Amino acid sequence: GHKVSEVGKSFGVVIIGKTEVATYRKDRYAGFDDKAVDISFADTLLEDVSRRDLTINTMAMDPVTGELIDHFNGREDLGKKIIRFVGNPIERIKEDPNRILRACRFAAKIGGEMDEPTASALHACAGYVKQFVASERVHKEIMDAMNIKNASLFFHLLHQIGALKDILPSLEECFGHGHGNHHSEDI
Repeated sequence: GHKVSEVGKSFGVVIIGKTEVATYRKDRYAGFDDKAVDISFADTLLEDVSRRDLTINTMAMDPVTGELIDHFNGREDLGKKIIRFVGNPIERIKEDPNRILRACRFAAKIGGEMDEPTASALHACAGYVKQFVASERVHKEIMDAMNIKNASLFFHLLHQIGALKDILPSLEECFGHGHGNHHSEDI
């Protein structure tokens, strides 16, 4: 007797009790627009997790056996605190440029860092945030990041990849702006 809520019916997501349950999906993005996506249902878990953005978000648990199913070594990346895109990082970003912000937020959440191909792709695509990500989504990512213990890492990573100047230019100006001879840190 659990309450069932169809919170994301078109996405195949329901909440049973307090557990979010998602049907296997396979998404086909037109590119540069999170709304230009054709969502259909997948037949296998591998198909479903292959479309996800980060390896740490590909882990699944069998609700009957409790077995961890980890096709993309997300557990190892989580243990090493590595943020890595599934497959080709540029393709993942072009599918939905908000993934730039998500990668930085998850890195801050786990106190981790990006693998080299992910870091390079984020740097190369940083301008996509301004071009293609709706301000509401940017706002949501910032607010979600503010709930992280180490929120400053989120902003530091955005600065490192070159996206902060387009999101919060006044905060970007604080990097490298010293306190004078009384403090060694910048603002």
